[in-house]
Amino acid sequence: MYISSNRLKKYIKNSDKIDWLSMWNKFTIHSAEIDGIEIKGSDIKNVVVAEIKTVEKHPNSDHLHVVTVDAGTNEDLTIVCGAPNLYVGMRVPCALIGGSLKGLPKVEKIKLRGIESNGVLASEKELGISDNHTGIMELDKSYQIGEDIKKYIPIDDIVVEIDNKSLTNRPDMWGHYGIAREIAAITGNALLPLDIYDKINETKSLNIKVEDSVNCNRYSGIEIGNISKKEADIEMKVFLYYCGMRSVSLLVDLTNYLMLELGTPMHAFDSKKVNNIVVKNTGDEENKFVTLDNIERTIPKNTLMIYDDNKPIAIAGIMGGINSEIDEDTNSILLESANFDATFIRKSAVALGLRTEASTRYEKSLDPNLTILAIKRFLYLLKEQDEEITINSRIEDVYPNVLTKKEVTLTKEMLRKYIDVSLDDETVTSILKSLDFEVEVKENAYLVTAPTYRSTKDITNEADIIEEIARIYGYDNLEPKPLKLDLVARDGENKYELEYEIKKYIATTTNFHEVHSYLWYQKDLLNKYNINKDNNLKITNKSDNNILRDDLTISLFEMCLENSKYINEYGIFEIGSCIKGDDEERVLAILNVCQEQSVDSHYHDLKQLIYNLIKTIRNKKVVFTPSNIDKSYLQNNYSLNILLDDEVIGYISLLDKKMARDCHKKIAVVNVELYIEKLLNVEKNNIKYVEPSKYPITNIDYTIILEKDELYNNLEQVLNKYNHKYLLNYQLIDTYEDTVKKITIRFNIGSYNKTLTGNEITEFQNDLIKYIRENKYDIVDNK
Repeated sequence: MYISSNRLKKYIKNSDKIDWLSMWNKFTIHSAEIDGIEIKGSDIKNVVVAEIKTVEKHPNSDHLHVVTVDAGTNEDLTIVCGAPNLYVGMRVPCALIGGSLKGLPKVEKIKLRGIESNGVLASEKELGISDNHTGIMELDKSYQIGEDIKKYIPIDDIVVEIDNKSLTNRPDMWGHYGIAREIAAITGNALLPLDIYDKINETKSLNIKVEDSVNCNRYSGIEIGNISKKEADIEMKVFLYYCGMRSVSLLVDLTNYLMLELGTPMHAFDSKKVNNIVVKNTGDEENKFVTLDNIERTIPKNTLMIYDDNKPIAIAGIMGGINSEIDEDTNSILLESANFDATFIRKSAVALGLRTEASTRYEKSLDPNLTILAIKRFLYLLKEQDEEITINSRIEDVYPNVLTKKEVTLTKEMLRKYIDVSLDDETVTSILKSLDFEVEVKENAYLVTAPTYRSTKDITNEADIIEEIARIYGYDNLEPKPLKLDLVARDGENKYELEYEIKKYIATTTNFHEVHSYLWYQKDLLNKYNINKDNNLKITNKSDNNILRDDLTISLFEMCLENSKYINEYGIFEIGSCIKGDDEERVLAILNVCQEQSVDSHYHDLKQLIYNLIKTIRNKKVVFTPSNIDKSYLQNNYSLNILLDDEVIGYISLLDKKMARDCHKKIAVVNVELYIEKLLNVEKNNIKYVEPSKYPITNIDYTIILEKDELYNNLEQVLNKYNHKYLLNYQLIDTYEDTVKKITIRFNIGSYNKTLTGNEITEFQNDLIKYIRENKYDIVDNK
């Protein structure tokens, strides 16, 4: 968006005291980001008002003219010019020798087809105020000959481009007056009120009806007649051009000017072509409509449009129609000043593929209270240029969605805490009032009322008010300080870290795949395997598959049924939520799909995986004990509880054979579940580092015989109770099963003070064998 500094100066008291170049650096810090600054008119020098005295054809050219002009110099100048619109008495801009124009750095005396030319007559394009290069610019007859052209035309200007993205939440700054308000607050100058025309005594009403009161917030209109002037003055034309728009006609230029000034779009209908205004939705209909750019468009369903009774005449908030446009014969208009729902306009513009200056602004949630002000401002500006206009109706105003001022209570403590500066009441009040906020000072707080143009979406809470105070006070006046906070990890973060650690371990030590399943069961699956979950919590607004799961394994088995169509052996795992009663629990579930003949190996590998996992993340050993798990689809003769610190933290088992074979023939499925919350409550053992002995260590392997159905855990408890001064540690080496269970243990013995003798080693062996046999186990020396 382009902003003219010349225009801003008219809105601010004592604006001549502002340095308009350095001002924009402050504006970037206090308000919005500047994309660029362009100094207009710096390349236009020594251009004066001249009057044409004679116009003759060039003797050596069929398109050039030889012109003599009075430029206020001592004698008339002869200039060769090719423009077709020259005539005697015409006043024109003349660049004298040594001067410069846009695209012509220096005007020099030159010969054109044998005749010397002593200057250049300039077009609007060469002055940099328009793209018009069809002829020499014709000046008003009131301009004094010999005067610098810049005295009459505001060529010199500082034009700033503001990044639109930085204004998305500031609809009040999509017009020059809003920008001026910001600059006035930053510089401490007063903002001047806009001149308006409000002597409206006409009582005739307009037929305006709003049928879609949801998407049309407000619709105001007035009829204006006896319009005779067709062209805007040069100042308005230059302003529009510098802001990226072209001059069309007085009425169109005025609506564009008001949009650039206040930020609120307006539209003028030829009143001879419009009788009654109806604002309504197209509903399910798709219509053809020719817009002002003379393109026939298909209007999508559910688009807000302006109708003349039943005839569409404009796409609301986007573009008018050619059937009601202003033309050369227009002398009366119906002026629209409206406000539409921001989201609805954006959707319509996207559906149409038509983004306009108007829709871009409506999308930002404009203040509906600007519509009347815009009409009165339009009347003032039009009367300035065309005094004989008549006002043929009252201002008709339909306002279904009234916007009120937003009130926010800001505590003084919160303000001080956020900016770490103690501001007195006078400073806070002064800053907020400079932005047009109302402030009531309380003992411990400020009751702040935002103007409506800041209440559409910008100002909603205390933080927004603090931002206003801080940015005007100056972020550069706030001393940067490091935050002083207690860095305490929350429980949620500990859980996240534990889950990540588990997933990382499984992913890096196995070839299992992590999956993600839905939080609800598939009813068809439950029915197929007669799994009753009717008492589970249900999703109320979902008719099918609305039972929330309390068993993650079932969700993973559903994935197994699908994946087993393509592969026979694989493993999947997930850490997911299960809903048990009113509580949510996190569970790790693993399914290892394998061939039936290798199930023992896979079963053992999963036990080892869980053992190593817990050893890694908690530095503790788990114990596996036989158990009957209360799940109908498990084979309980394979079910083991996983115990840690004598508490069950999960289980390992096999899925029912029928379910497993539904994946594939001769397939078994090993299943593990770990309960994350229980694991989270287990403290990690600190790793104890023991200094190794500098003397040799002796390793002795023994095989201990257990009954086939006896658990290794029983033997481990016995070995843990054995104490001997030479025993350093022991470890499980191997297991073998036939009619009995054979466990091979390696005992590491030694001393920190000496090398053990043969007799000392024998003494240990005899003592260990005696201890094992006393505990009803048979022992075999493997040496």
